[in-house]
Amino acid sequence: MQSNHTSKAINKEEIGQRLKELRQLLGFTRKIIHKKYGISENTIKNWELGVTITDTAFSKLLPLYANEGVVFAPDWVRTGKGKKPYVSLEISEESEKKKFKVIPNESDEAIEDNQLFKNNDPNKIVVKVNGNYMLPVYRAGDYVGGRLKHVNDKLLESLHNTDCIVIDKNGMTYVRRLCLEKQSIKTRTKLNLACLNIWEEGGQYNHLIYDVKAVKIAPIVYHRKLKV
Repeated sequence: MQSNHTSKAINKEEIGQRLKELRQLLGFTRKIIHKKYGISENTIKNWELGVTITDTAFSKLLPLYANEGVVFAPDWVRTGKGKKPYVSLEISEESEKKKFKVIPNESDEAIEDNQLFKNNDPNKIVVKVNGNYMLPVYRAGDYVGGRLKHVNDKLLESLHNTDCIVIDKNGMTYVRRLCLEKQSIKTRTKLNLACLNIWEEGGQYNHLIYDVKAVKIAPIVYHRKLKV
């Protein structure tokens, strides 16, 4: 009988952890959910810790996360089996919204700082630097942010040699320094993206990406360093 009780306790903790993962995929703190949806922070905390897992937790949180754009299977929340949840990256002409993934177990402090910068501005974007290719300015684990702008030659010329977040026509997102190339007045301006740290280990990053067809660019004005 004792072993069955222990098994159920562990199962509740695992379910709570998966509920927490859904929340953190959105970059939401418990405080944000409370303000937006009226669910108390203590209630969410108890659900995520597995202290109390009831049908109410599923009926309130799962539609909430689905509505906010998290893609997941309800069976994964209950059992842990199946495809892991994700938030897709979407940039469109009609919507300036940018959704980004936060690694599970990211500190609530970091999430809240990023949300404060964005301040519900749909044009603002925050992304996580995923390598040391921009040392010594940015390192792996840092967050950077800025305000997205549609690309034109005048904007590009003003951002030469500036660190930016760049989204290309295929939806790829880069954190790089802009290097412009224009051979004559009649030719269009070419956008090249450069790493700062050409000695990045592993060689998995292109030190210079040529002629990027950028759709939107955000000059970096927000930098949250990784706390170690």
